[in-house]
Amino acid sequence: MKAALKVLMLEANPSDTVNIQQLLTKDTLACDFFVAKDKGSFIKGLDGFNPGIILSAHSTARFNSSDALQIAREKLPGIPFILVTGNVSEEFATNIIKQGADDYLLKDQMARLPAVIKAALLQRRALKELSDYKYALDQSAIVAITDQKGIIIYANQNFCKISKYSRDELIGQDHRILKSGYHPASYIRDLWRTIANGKTWQGDFCNRAKDGSTYWVATHIIPFLNEHGKPYQYLSIRHDISKRKKAEARLMQSELRLNEAQAVAHIANWEIDLAGNVHTWSDEIYRILGIQKSEVKPSTELFLSFLHTDDAADARKMLKLIFTHFTSSKTDFRFKTIDGKKRFGHIEWRFALDTSGKANRLFGILQDITERKEAEESVKLLEQKIQAQKALEQKKIARAVLQGQEKERNFIGRELHDNVNQILAGSKMYLGAASKKNKELYELVKYPVELIDMAIDEIRRLCQRLVMPQKSIRLNEMVQEMLYQLQENAQIQTSLIYTIPDEEIPDDLKLNIYRIIQELLNNAAKYAEAQHLQISMTQKAGFIVITVTDDGKGFNTKLQRKGIGISNMIYRVECFHGKISIKSSAGKGCKTSIKIPG
Repeated sequence: MKAALKVLMLEANPSDTVNIQQLLTKDTLACDFFVAKDKGSFIKGLDGFNPGIILSAHSTARFNSSDALQIAREKLPGIPFILVTGNVSEEFATNIIKQGADDYLLKDQMARLPAVIKAALLQRRALKELSDYKYALDQSAIVAITDQKGIIIYANQNFCKISKYSRDELIGQDHRILKSGYHPASYIRDLWRTIANGKTWQGDFCNRAKDGSTYWVATHIIPFLNEHGKPYQYLSIRHDISKRKKAEARLMQSELRLNEAQAVAHIANWEIDLAGNVHTWSDEIYRILGIQKSEVKPSTELFLSFLHTDDAADARKMLKLIFTHFTSSKTDFRFKTIDGKKRFGHIEWRFALDTSGKANRLFGILQDITERKEAEESVKLLEQKIQAQKALEQKKIARAVLQGQEKERNFIGRELHDNVNQILAGSKMYLGAASKKNKELYELVKYPVELIDMAIDEIRRLCQRLVMPQKSIRLNEMVQEMLYQLQENAQIQTSLIYTIPDEEIPDDLKLNIYRIIQELLNNAAKYAEAQHLQISMTQKAGFIVITVTDDGKGFNTKLQRKGIGISNMIYRVECFHGKISIKSSAGKGCKTSIKIPG
């Protein structure tokens, strides 16, 4: 059984109190009421009643709604607060909304109170969910938001922690406050050129913290676009990759030191006198293999005995080839030291020629590259981990964005249905009542009433498209209904092949697929001029495969500019790691193919 809504009322007028309670009960809202008549009882209600919503009169004895709002926001900041009053100025109403009230309602409009309460509760719930998404992102990433000029307007705690600046020090600055001087101007210009064109930029940045230390971040910058497709804000999501960069730097330094040692000290050099088959090894080779110089005699076979079985076989083939053609070469190999430790090595060799041009000596160098190989593997694993984390965070963000869009659609749809439609219906009623008394007036308002009817019908159809269930979505039925509407409104003959097991597909994916199909059918109705349209929706090898085909006029895909609708459809497919292709040509219809894991 659904819990009753706890309503804290600040109201000194007994008749108004009774009217509000009767109105809410009549609207089938299950409510518990706590009536406060002054400041003391209001605070008592906040502390002990634990309300779900607050309805406040403009003023009671020595206590007004502004004071009540301030106390409520201090004690219960997340509870909706609605001013219900007989008469206040427009200036006061505007100010109390700015102070944090969710809405206000004049008592002569009391019939709207249930709808206003539902809207306020829905909005607070949506804000709570968005706050939760933001919290999850703030916990896992370094997040900043800038305006279109690059001025920082939001910085999360992770940003402050890694940069060592306070939030107040960052807000109002641009990212030049973190400039390390590492990146060339061209790097920054490419970044701005990319995001200014509405595209996501990703790359690595070396920043300087407040204390002068530097740190590296893998960065994604996502433009937020206005209704004209132009950026108005930028969201930056970063991950600390300083450890990876330090590992890469250590790897580079190690290679430099190794190269210098080879050039200056001729570390691990070896030589074979071909005439007498005499092998000479430097002391470093014995150290690399872990053997004592005095206990062995250097030879090719001795060296090959330390190599991994596969690498030894390859080396024998290579030696046969180079001795036939006298070619220089180099290779990496796996080997074990005398005590069984697995290592990696690198060997290079070349021939020396005598005065007659005949090869008489084979010489080269030998390196232990175990540390480099391990560092490369460490960097590789770290990169894979970072990429996997990036993909996971991007997926979370993308799905949160889509969920937010759906909640906003639902909210707008319900607002249109519950409020705008009521206003239009009321206007129609008053116009009809007035015109009945006057024939001339009837003829005058006849056409406006017809327009109001058309507006009501259009709003209803719009609400049907906007408001969607969030759970237990029946995708098959919803697609069939869209095809029926397409056939009725656009006179396009339709057919559907549907073999997707609905119970195995999560609701968020079904809702996303519905929006994609909705966009395709809207485009067909508006632009295709088709007579027939077919949809195939099947599941194959762990993928949902969707094909939409029409026999319309088609278009040149190379010349056709991608509008907001197509871009949004592509974005939805990619958010669920799917692929989409659109094949069309003038006069030959259009075929859209979509493949989504599911």
